[in-house]
Amino acid sequence: MMTIGCPKTKDTEIEWEPRNSISSTSAEKISSLPLEKEDWQEFIETANLVFENVLDRIEPARPVLVRELWDAEKYIYEVLRPEMLPIDRDYALSLIEAFLVHHVIGLAVETEK
Repeated sequence: MMTIGCPKTKDTEIEWEPRNSISSTSAEKISSLPLEKEDWQEFIETANLVFENVLDRIEPARPVLVRELWDAEKYIYEVLRPEMLPIDRDYALSLIEAFLVHHVIGLAVETEK
């Protein structure tokens, strides 16, 4: 029988140090919807910026129509739902960015109909 890989020796063992859980998590949480004014502005700005970046990358046939269909407020509240609360603010922002590609592609497909 042949083994693949490096045999476990004292030299190859990896020791893991526990992270300081306080410094690795964001203290800011979103605990209610609609968003507070400061959060709202940042979420709208982030969604609009990422929307433009995605639109440039996918190069839809009808970018003007895709822009007309884009509604940042509606999109944010499609991604952030009450059952997700409380949620880390930074994680919520990352969700806005993560799912936007698929949303913009959906809008582009809609313009083709």
